[in-house]
Amino acid sequence: MSVRVLQLISSKGYYGAENVVVNLARALEDSGSRAVVGAFRNSHSVHLEVIDRAQKQGLTVQTFECNGRFDYSVVDRISSFVAESGIDLVHTHGYKADLYGYFAARRAGKPIIATCHNWIGDSLAVRVYEAIDRFGLASFDAVVAVSEAIADRLVEDGVSLPKIVRIHNGIEVTSFVHAFPTLRRDLGWDERFIIGSVGRLSEEKGQDVLIHACSDLLRSNKDVVLVFVGDGPQKTWLKGLASRFGISSQVAFVGNRDDMPGVYASMDLFVLPSRAEGMPMVLLEAMASGLPVIASRVGAVPTVVHDCETGWTFEPENITELRSMLLSVKIGNARQSVGEAARRLVQTDFSSAGMASRYHDLYDRVLDSTHRLETKHCVTKVCG
Repeated sequence: MSVRVLQLISSKGYYGAENVVVNLARALEDSGSRAVVGAFRNSHSVHLEVIDRAQKQGLTVQTFECNGRFDYSVVDRISSFVAESGIDLVHTHGYKADLYGYFAARRAGKPIIATCHNWIGDSLAVRVYEAIDRFGLASFDAVVAVSEAIADRLVEDGVSLPKIVRIHNGIEVTSFVHAFPTLRRDLGWDERFIIGSVGRLSEEKGQDVLIHACSDLLRSNKDVVLVFVGDGPQKTWLKGLASRFGISSQVAFVGNRDDMPGVYASMDLFVLPSRAEGMPMVLLEAMASGLPVIASRVGAVPTVVHDCETGWTFEPENITELRSMLLSVKIGNARQSVGEAARRLVQTDFSSAGMASRYHDLYDRVLDSTHRLETKHCVTKVCG
């Protein structure tokens, strides 16, 4: 059946979770349901990139003003929107959306589910909020984990197993096939071997590990360059690290880009050196582009990167292992065949349409369960 869903997120930019929200909303619309992408307009830090991307996709959007960390009036605004817009179900992404979305959905008498993408824990305050979030998720109608590691953590924190549903992220594959290499053109690196990494420049993403591992290779091969796509709090520190290794001229920090198919098409090798992940969207995008990938064995990465088949994996923070792998992959002959196998895997198992179908099944299940409970309550009230 057709479902009208509010996809709610509090954003600090356009990263993996935001990408999931837009891809899911677009695929739901394509399947005949209705999706509204909702985001907080946080007074202390305005980031509405997810709204901009959703609008470019022709999606319905809604912003909710939020003044400070504990602005309870946001609950009223979300609840009113849910009631007035005929929303059937609220779907939240991230601890802030979970908190406000839960109370708003309950006030509006609507079911709520959450997707847990990952817990960053990049400050004491965030770790406290995330711990509270995991505790509160036990009261949701359903909780989606994008990896087994996240599902296990939810169980540890008291979410009952029947409420936990495992749904891997998915992407819109076709835009990553045969894209023009825009980044290579913009950087003027037509003849260079480009190692690329995409993600927020923050500690959990491990870009420092990649710089360490690449340093010898770059110093001895002037035709090899390293490109970081994204922005974040560690940008200045990472630039300083590249300078200390004497490889600044071969390392580029290009910030956020809105031409990601062309970015991946510019790379010869993609590396994801994260210390923690759920199901990384950038990894799926790189694989959909036919790129050979090297990624740390964290989160759901081993479910998509099968060693020597669809890519290569290494232990997180193991600089020696990554250094050896980078050299062997660069000079090896398996890059093209591995990249093509990676592309086929993503097309088959990790499309946004497949992801949306699994979410739609969950929505139907939750709505049906809610309807049966309401009917039972009404019968009990009348007969009692």
